[in-house]
Amino acid sequence: MEGDYTQNPVVSEMAMLRQLRNVRLLQKNRTPSYYDVRIPDGKAMRDQTLAVTPNPAVARAIGLLWLGLILLVVCVLLDAANLTRANSSVYIALLVILTVALCSFFIRKISEGKNWARIVYLVLFLQAALRFISKVPAEFNRYPVLAILGFVGIGLQAVALLWVFADPGKQWFETQCS
Repeated sequence: MEGDYTQNPVVSEMAMLRQLRNVRLLQKNRTPSYYDVRIPDGKAMRDQTLAVTPNPAVARAIGLLWLGLILLVVCVLLDAANLTRANSSVYIALLVILTVALCSFFIRKISEGKNWARIVYLVLFLQAALRFISKVPAEFNRYPVLAILGFVGIGLQAVALLWVFADPGKQWFETQCS
């Protein structure tokens, strides 16, 4: 049969090499998502080693999430004197390290297209935002710069989560799940 790659091993190997070359070309162009590669027996193979590139809205959202995390660390450093009055320095340091590690983990998983990570991050964000909003009057009276930085951080993360949960970010996550 002509066109049937399974009959001639040399032709089938050449076809597979062409497919792999095309995948490498796509990878160089940084085309998003995984690529389906057809192997000579006609079955589709998913190459899990190829990188997933988020769409621009998700990429911007991830940048805002990282910026929000940096602002969190800056706020903790600015308020270190007040925090260490109520608790030990070691406890505060461990809490900050754990928070940064956990947030970094979730941001990384969001950038990989994990739907569960964006949902967990949203729940954690809502909990933290509600806790911050309940303390706003006291923060403005005590240290206005810290309160403003907190609002900016909450705002950045809110915008980032909006971009992640609204289209086109939502569509990108749906394609990652399928």
